[in-house]
Amino acid sequence: MDVVARALAGRLGAPVRVGYAATARPSIAEAVASARVAGGRVAVASWLLAPGLFQHRLAATAADVVAEPLCGGDVPAEVVGLVLRRYSAAATSLAS
Repeated sequence: MDVVARALAGRLGAPVRVGYAATARPSIAEAVASARVAGGRVAVASWLLAPGLFQHRLAATAADVVAEPLCGGDVPAEVVGLVLRRYSAAATSLAS
């Protein structure tokens, strides 16, 4: 995530902080609070594939704006196919 954060910061010309919606630290709320202390508006770029619990956690922060998940509407068939192939491969490895 740090590589992605550095690339985004370079593209935006603004500081980028990493926060996590699950159990890793800093939490998204902590990252937003840290950015808020620095001043200015705070935006959250979602790295999630689809809406759900983690996207709700992003929206519950004090950010000024939260981006939609990567597949906020209809999920592209390519993504569905990739998920199914990876699930199948993992299930096959468990059976061996």
